[in-house]
Amino acid sequence: MTEEQSIEAEFYKLDEKSKNEYRVRLNASIDVVQFLLNQGLALYGHDERDVSRKKQIVICLRYVDKREFVIKAFIGLVHVKDTSVLSLKKAIVDVLAHHSLTLAYVRRQCYDGTSNMQGELVLLTSNILNVLGASFKRVDEFRESQKEKLQEALDMGELEMGRGLKQELGFIKASDTRWGSHYKSFENFISNFVSIVDVLDSLVENASTSEEKVSASGFLRSCQIFETIFLLHLMTDILGITNDLNVSLQKKEQDIANAMILVKVAKKRLQALRDNERDPLLKKNVGWDSLKEKVQTFCIKHSIPLPNYDEPYSNSRRSRRKAVDYTTLHHYRVDVFYKIIDWQLEELNDHFNEVTSDLFNGVACLNPIDTFSSFDIKKILVMAKLYPDDFDEFNMRVLENQLVNYIIDIRDIDQRFFNSDELRELSRKLVETKKHLSYPIVFLLVKFALFLPIATASIGGAFSVIKYIKNDLRNRMDDEFLDGCIVSYVEKKNI
Repeated sequence: MTEEQSIEAEFYKLDEKSKNEYRVRLNASIDVVQFLLNQGLALYGHDERDVSRKKQIVICLRYVDKREFVIKAFIGLVHVKDTSVLSLKKAIVDVLAHHSLTLAYVRRQCYDGTSNMQGELVLLTSNILNVLGASFKRVDEFRESQKEKLQEALDMGELEMGRGLKQELGFIKASDTRWGSHYKSFENFISNFVSIVDVLDSLVENASTSEEKVSASGFLRSCQIFETIFLLHLMTDILGITNDLNVSLQKKEQDIANAMILVKVAKKRLQALRDNERDPLLKKNVGWDSLKEKVQTFCIKHSIPLPNYDEPYSNSRRSRRKAVDYTTLHHYRVDVFYKIIDWQLEELNDHFNEVTSDLFNGVACLNPIDTFSSFDIKKILVMAKLYPDDFDEFNMRVLENQLVNYIIDIRDIDQRFFNSDELRELSRKLVETKKHLSYPIVFLLVKFALFLPIATASIGGAFSVIKYIKNDLRNRMDDEFLDGCIVSYVEKKNI
């Protein structure tokens, strides 16, 4: 309206109140974006088409940058038609090619399948714990039931007073990718069984909706059948045997030499469990007979019907017209007990075969902990032979001489390396002191060793981050939108 003033000047003329309001909106937007980044939540809406039924894979890449820092990045959320070997290979190769990468640069591969642990038993226990922890009232009922059962056990002489016996057993929910959490969850479920049943029974009687009542009734029936109790005790025994190994492999800084010993221990104990042997240390039989007796005692105590082992096995999920030609005893002993133990042994043998053992032993020998106390040139050379494209016959001879000079230098002469106690610190010091130029082939092997934690033991820790990316919002996107979208995530330091 003022002819002497330009339109542009009028647009940018803001009073102090408008500026303050703009700052408030801007700060609020920054806070929201920061929150979404830290939680791994999407920045888009949730009203697009649903593609949750499509199979998807996430590719995690680990590499060492120029500063010798180990970098971990997720480089692709990919749709696949199926999970066959050829389909997975094509998807991975396509993603690498899209980022101008090639399999020729890959020095270690690992395929994470730990989410397959989420079978019916895991889903049942997780869902029940979710229901019980859904309100403060249910949690209070659970705690009150715990106190009553504990006092009853003390009065009947089933427990003795002692330090730690009055500690509350809370809800331990199973993680998607860590076997140790399943062990704790199953163990806790067994210990709290009576209190869990009490709260579910109360929920059935006092449910506010029919849907809530039906759900609680279903959970109550499912946890009071022999099959559930059998699987709970079996998986608790098996995961208890491998728990020390699982804990060791999840540590940020791993003692690889001892981890390999724990693998052998786990295999030996699992085989003894399968063979129904007597454990000289526990002074009792371990195996089928022990498990059967333990499950039966539990079922009798909690009024859970026992099956007739001599009758033909009846599967409630299968049509009754399809008769089976084996007994209930055969089902639980052969199809469940032996099969699960054999599967666990097969997993250990696959993940810790001869090649993996050589890799682990080589890494342990390169580790500077305790002033290179584990250094062994022969084992390091065995590890190097696993990379023929990088260590040909000539380089193997050079490597042997470099290893001798290298260990005398950094262990016995150069005081700057005397306090090194981890591989990443060693790698950085080699660059800072320019010794990576003096021992280039040894340094290449050190960098290869840095790849191994993500490619083997701690893969579950990396892939646990995926649960933030694979969220419900993403499940409602169509293919075109998904392909052009990225979910940013600021990873926690302790993962």
